[in-house]
Amino acid sequence: MRKELTMKKVIYVCLITFTLIAAGCKTPVSLQVEPKEVSLYDKDATTTLKVKAFDKNNEELKKVKYEFISENSSVATVDATGKITAKGSGETAVQVRSKKLTETVSVKVNIVETIKLELPLAGVFELQGPEKSVHKLVVTAKNEKGQDIDLSLLKFSSSDNNIATVNEKGEITLINDGKVVITAGLGKKKGSIEIPVIVLRPSAVKVDSPRFSINVGETAYLPFKVISTKGTPLFDFPVNVSFEKDGIATADTVGRVTGIARGTTKVTITAGESSNTITLTVR
Repeated sequence: MRKELTMKKVIYVCLITFTLIAAGCKTPVSLQVEPKEVSLYDKDATTTLKVKAFDKNNEELKKVKYEFISENSSVATVDATGKITAKGSGETAVQVRSKKLTETVSVKVNIVETIKLELPLAGVFELQGPEKSVHKLVVTAKNEKGQDIDLSLLKFSSSDNNIATVNEKGEITLINDGKVVITAGLGKKKGSIEIPVIVLRPSAVKVDSPRFSINVGETAYLPFKVISTKGTPLFDFPVNVSFEKDGIATADTVGRVTGIARGTTKVTITAGESSNTITLTVR
């Protein structure tokens, strides 16, 4: 009986040993590294790679040892856990190794030193224009080496979208009168500008000549100007053009008319709540 129990123990120990040896003999045939690309924008900013190893049956292996190597430690370093740390602007790569397997992660570092926002016209400290008019900021961003940073990386925001909005290109759309702060940021660095906004709304439609003539097939601009609440012309301000008689001419939203058939009609030009009339003759 004792010999039988001893033999069972020996068999049990052998099975356990074989199982452990078999598990330890599984060899990784592929590595999965995330992310494939790393971008860092602050000195000593970090991110940690996530690495998985798989065997020939595509089963994930545990307790696999990895080696991490930075090709340029002046740009970014990497420690034994896969944590990448930004050191200086530039590009490098981090190799992830396990036995004969290697995966490479590209690393781009742009340590933002300055972000500057300016209005498009020198000496002008406010934005004026019709509602929904678009104005592009002058934006510069540089790294610690004085090199330009790709502006498409910047994230723009407005302090009050009811006054003005801003898109990813730094283009501001005027909505209402007031003051707004536009901010551009990348990493922890931000640049901002406070902008007074004056929305110019139409107060009158001024007609240069009460009568206007064109030929059939001819296209021309009606002789009028839209005047703002500041007394200044609003160029290309969208208007509504209506005809007393149909079929004589057509018009677009900037007051450009095309003669269709001979005749005379009154034309009403409306901008906002203001309007005026011209007599149009098509010859």
